Amino acid sequence: MSVCILMFHSILAHAATYQMMDAIQPDGITLQGYGIPGVLKKQSGYSTAALYTYGVCGNALRLAPKQWLDLGPNNDRCIGKFSKCTNGITIMLWVKIMEQSSKQFFFTNVYDFLYSTGLYAWLSPNENKHVAFICWKSSGRIGVGLSYLDSIVKRDEWHHLALICHPQNGVQIYLNGILGASESTWKSYSKKGDTDNNVYIGRFGKSIGVFYLDAYIDELIIFEYMLNANEILNIYQQRL
Repeated sequence: MSVCILMFHSILAHAATYQMMDAIQPDGITLQGYGIPGVLKKQSGYSTAALYTYGVCGNALRLAPKQWLDLGPNNDRCIGKFSKCTNGITIMLWVKIMEQSSKQFFFTNVYDFLYSTGLYAWLSPNENKHVAFICWKSSGRIGVGLSYLDSIVKRDEWHHLALICHPQNGVQIYLNGILGASESTWKSYSKKGDTDNNVYIGRFGKSIGVFYLDAYIDELIIFEYMLNANEILNIYQQRL
């Protein structure tokens, strides 16, 4: 058991998934973690070999070109279907961007952003929003972003991101333990329905450009409820 697990083991017991990025199982594609397993996938013609380096807590996983983590469909629970997130959802991970392309998705459970409910988040170093997080439910949409004026997500530096979406309280983005942006007002839409899709770390779904993430990632934790500010700050501060 690693030092990081020991330091905040009590809260991790409630996580839907905790992927430490420290090692991969003998099958060569499944990460060693807790809860919902993460499987390393790749586009045809590219390597599935797991690349590691020293991270914020043990090893970190390098998502090589055209690689992503697949957490499966999970259509019977919050992580896969936002309509089941009655207590909200919290997504947190450490990320170090390697390539500053226009848009790189690091979380999605949406098949088609025009017609599906769900969540998606991306980094866009060359656009006016460095980090953006969008939530769709059947009757509305809510989203928020961290702009250049709010924060700087720099290339080749570790940053801790925590994203929260709650059907009543709205959406929040924390950067390095501090609330950077929030929105509580849902915009009315009526064309969204639940669509089955896998939960991806490092790419979008199937209906538009995939927008792979080119980065190192570490300490992926997803809770099927809304963490408070103190809990997020505590996890950030106990990273080493």
